[in-house]
Formats: sequence, structure tokens, C-alpha cells
Amino acid sequence: MLHVCNVARYNAQRRRGMIKDDTHMPLFLIRLLDEVLERMEQEPRLRHFTLDGESSLIDAYLKVRPENFERVEKLVKEGRLLLGPWYVAPEPALTNVESLIRNLLLGLRTARVFGTPMMVAYLPESGVLHSALPQILKSFGIKTVLASFEDTQEGVEFHYRGLDGTLAVIGDLRESLFASDDTFVSIRRKLAPLSDSGHLLLLSQWEVGTTLKKAGTWLRKLAKAASDLQDDVIVSTPAAFANALEVNVLNSELPIYDRQPELTAAGRQVRDWNVSITRGVLRWIEPFFAWAENAQLGRTESHLRRPQTLIQDLWRHILRDQADPQLHEPENVEQLAARTRYYRERVDDLRDVPLNSMTENVNTAVLPVQGVTALIVYNSNSQTYRGAFRFKIGWARSQPEVDKQYSLVVYNANGQRVGMAVPSDQSEFVQELLFSAEIPAFGYSSFSVALEPTPTDLVLPTTKAGAAPDLLGYVTGFHPGSLPLSTGLISVSDWRFEVTTIKLPENPDQRGLILRGSCRVDEPLMVTLTPWRVFKKCEVVSMDEAPIGGTVAIDPATGTLKFKATAHRLITLWLHD
Repeated sequence: MLHVCNVARYNAQRRRGMIKDDTHMPLFLIRLLDEVLERMEQEPRLRHFTLDGESSLIDAYLKVRPENFERVEKLVKEGRLLLGPWYVAPEPALTNVESLIRNLLLGLRTARVFGTPMMVAYLPESGVLHSALPQILKSFGIKTVLASFEDTQEGVEFHYRGLDGTLAVIGDLRESLFASDDTFVSIRRKLAPLSDSGHLLLLSQWEVGTTLKKAGTWLRKLAKAASDLQDDVIVSTPAAFANALEVNVLNSELPIYDRQPELTAAGRQVRDWNVSITRGVLRWIEPFFAWAENAQLGRTESHLRRPQTLIQDLWRHILRDQADPQLHEPENVEQLAARTRYYRERVDDLRDVPLNSMTENVNTAVLPVQGVTALIVYNSNSQTYRGAFRFKIGWARSQPEVDKQYSLVVYNANGQRVGMAVPSDQSEFVQELLFSAEIPAFGYSSFSVALEPTPTDLVLPTTKAGAAPDLLGYVTGFHPGSLPLSTGLISVSDWRFEVTTIKLPENPDQRGLILRGSCRVDEPLMVTLTPWRVFKKCEVVSMDEAPIGGTVAIDPATGTLKFKATAHRLITLWLHD
């Protein structure tokens, strides 16, 4: 059976530089979708159209054509216009696990506004997959990947095995595109011997200017080809084709492909940048917003309730930029630098919101040394930080002769002297504190800064120039609060289990924490997790945060939970009351 699918191929044109920027994109997209809606409403034989596997395109279109919402919704509910599952079609090997998960979360949620999304990992421009992709797709209920593999395979249907052993059905689309209505006959004859299922998918690229007359001619030639080839030729969808492959898997054994991604130097550079723009969100914004929201803090001016929508909007920007290959062209160095600055500034702005709120609620009134100010130092790393820390603090020097006798001295929460001010070449009004610090993973510790006679017996810690990149200090006063002097958001019993995500549930109406992590070694591992406070329930959920029926027992006294982690398998937990 020959499945012929009408597709937008917008992503292909974007990757080839035919769509240069966000100004050009809506113009091309508006013209295309205007014509698609008109043609599908006028010609019932044009039964299906696939919007490139992306939901972001319909977002962009309806910003300009909001009056067409009902027309889009009608076609989606009828199964004729296919949206999703991605928000923006990714190059999986050039990004990280969490970006793939958020891409599906946002893509499916956007598509479900209109109807049922397309539950197929449609990636016609991708030929290198991520080793975690099969288990991610399985968690979302997706079984099949349609991609264009560069490696030579014996057939066009096989299994891709992820690092954890999860299998995904693969339909290879490397030669499935035809741009004219004559070439699909030769493509069919070439690919048919390689198909075990007896089903082939051919992609018909729909371009701006596809008139109703041209569409009718194409349909007549399609009918003639069915007669000439003596095949069943249908106007189909990637979802129908994927379903045929999945049925075939029940009755046959497919070859297994499990080679891990191999990237060029340029590919590694793109991946590193794509990962870098997510780091601030995953390490600073999401964990500490989740902490501030669940800590039942006293009301402060800086506290922001239900920040999920704000964070999701930042993820949309990240996903669009990760999918834009033009950013990494040599002539776009300044544009790439501008986008890097944009994310750094957004992270700085959003990060200050929960950290300021928490700082105001740390009980610094019980610090054993009440000096001139208190200092809260936060750690965004998944490992406890032990080492030296530099922090610059504004300090107006009054009398030069006093400076020779007095200095700012740093005390930890146990009342021990751990550091002092050292000369700073920035300004006479800036003092640079150098002190020893131990900060829990995803946590904070409190320090007191006092003005005292310069100590002569204090040995300063050794450190490289500059502050630790995962640490951030906030100056505050000595005040009561609901938070202790030092604690971590969550502690992990074994470094071989890595907590990769701590966040609020995607649904703003849900409370609690979403934790995601994985065992980084090749054998199962018993893991103990201890949150900073006791939660009443811990449910195992899918990556789209839907309950799957599993629970983890919580020690009611300590809040500790224990479970067995499968090698390289991602696990997502929802802690709540």
C-alpha cells in the first residue's frame, strides 16, 4: 500500500536557509495555510494535510489570522489537519533530554487545544537520534519515529534501541520526498523491495500557489499511478502509515539499530550552545521557583505565585532557537551573541524572583554572630559545593586609618570564622570577601559579615580568580523567617543517580514538586532521596506528568523515599500533599 501524504515542509525550507528570519516566516506561513484551508474546504478528495509535525506553526498563524481558529479546529477534529507532536521539530542529537521532553509537552498541549494530536515522532529532516529518545517517546505514548537516516540500512523499517534498552519503531524516510507528481512512481519501485510491511510513505511537498486546478490534476495522476502500479494508493497521513508499521511489528522481527550519535565538530558546537541556553532554566529558575512555591513562605514583595506560564514561554523561545540552524552560520555571529545575551538576561531577571523571596524568609536572626549584614549563598549544582567562594560587597570606607586596623570578617552558621575581605581593584567602595563555603546541592547556606579588627591568625582559602559559576550570593539583614540557615532542596544518597530536573507541575493548578533523574551506570541502583521537607505522597508519573499507577513509599518522619533505579532509565516523580 502506498501512503501519499501532503506536507508543509516548512522545517526543510528553514534548515536550507530559504526562510531567513521570523519576519519572513509568518508571511510564508500565512500564505501557505490560507491556501491549505481554502483547498481542503473546496476539494473533499484532499483529505489530509500534515503541518510538518510542529504545533508552533499554528500558533504563529493564528496570531495573524485569529478569525480562522474555528476553521482550523474543525479540520483538526475531523482528522484532516494534523498537528504535533513537537512544538518545534528538533534535531534530537543536537539537544538535551529535557529539551526533547519540553518540546513534546508544549507541542502536544498546543495541538490538543484544537483536537487530537498526531502521535508520531515525525522528523523527516533528522538522521541522527538521541539515545534517550525511545524511552521519552514511550512515556508520551508514541511508538514510531519517521526520520531520514543517513546510514545505509538493509531496509526502510527497523527498531532503534535506546541506551536503556527501550525500542522505537523506525520508518526511514530518506528517499520518500517527491516534489512533482510524476516522480513518486520511480521512488515506489526503488523502495518497495526494502519494505517488510508492504507499506510505503511518500511525502508530497505542498507549496504556496498550489491552486485548486493543480490539486485536481495531481489527484487524477495519483489515481492513474494506482492503476499502473497495481497498488493501493491512498491520500494518507504519517499517523496511518505509522499504525501500519506498528501492526507489522506484531508479526515480524525487525533489525535493531543501536549505534549512538556521532557528531562532527560543528555539530558538537551547536549541541553545546543548545544545551547552554537551557542550563539557567534547569539549574536556577525551575528548582528555586518550585522551592519558593512549596515552602509556604511569608508574603513578600518579590514572591510570584504560579510562575509556570512565564517559564513555559521562555521554553518556547529556547525551542525555536534550538531548531534554527541559521543562528550558527559564520555570518550570523553577532545574532548568536545577541541571543546568548538575551537568555543570560532573562535568566538573571527570573532567577532573582524566587531567590529574593527565599532570602527574605531565611531565619538569619539565629545566626550566632550578628554583624553588619547577613549573606545567603545559593548553589545550583546537583552536587554539594565545598571550596572557596568570592563575593563582592559594596562598602563605603570612611577613614583610611581605620581600614588598616579593621576588616570585614565572614562567619558561617556555626559561628566559625571562615574568611575575610581581600583587596579589590574594582573600586574603593567595593570589598571582595574570600571565604570557605559548604553549600548543599540545589540549596543554600547562611553567613554573617562583621566589621572587626583585622585577624592575623586566619588562613584564607585558596581559590582561582572569580566566583564559582554555580554559586550566587544575596545580601540581607538579620530577621526571623520560616527557612533554616542551611539546607538543600533535595539530597541524593548516591552520586551515580543524577537529578536532572526539579520543577513545578506544568499545570498551574497542581501543587508539589516534579523530580526527574536517571541512573548513570550500567546496573540497577538503590536510591534514597530526601527533600527538604516531608511530602505526604510520591507518585510515579509519565514524562507528560500523567499518573501511571505507581507510588513510592515516604518515611513520614523524615520524608525520605527509596526506590530501585533501572540503568539509564529516566524516572519522573510527583511529590505533593
